[in-house]
Amino acid sequence: MGGVGPEGEHSICMEHCSSLLKEIVAALDSIGGEGLIRQVLSYGIGRNAARNLMTVLRVDPSEVVGRDPGEAFRDLAGLIRERGGPEIKASPDGDGMIVRISECHFMPWAAEHPLFCRITASFLESLAASLMGGRWCSEEIQTIAHGGDSCVFRLRPRP
Repeated sequence: MGGVGPEGEHSICMEHCSSLLKEIVAALDSIGGEGLIRQVLSYGIGRNAARNLMTVLRVDPSEVVGRDPGEAFRDLAGLIRERGGPEIKASPDGDGMIVRISECHFMPWAAEHPLFCRITASFLESLAASLMGGRWCSEEIQTIAHGGDSCVFRLRPRP
């Protein structure tokens, strides 16, 4: 497992990375408060995460664009799972989708600072933009950090 799931399993590498991120969040909080934290987590880290993940997975983004978004999403989710990441499932929801993620890589620190969930939300927005074009927004439905059995986000195209 690459993070922390409902059973509390985690890898030492993810635990260490998450603890470093916790220290970064504390430093940002002392410098600029919640606004700076939100800006860095959402726009600095999350927005680049999809592109960075495709690089790590050795997926050429041009191979993804133009494919059926559901099929491309399933393929990427499968690659993530094969390489030790969480199980990610998406289902259609009107003009958007509902995404369910089985683990939280940021626990237990995400429970202390709910803005950690913005990294995942921004990552999903970035991934949707990579797969389907345009700009996307997300709505947090439930998270492991807030007591859910999985992290669930609703994605919609930005108006």
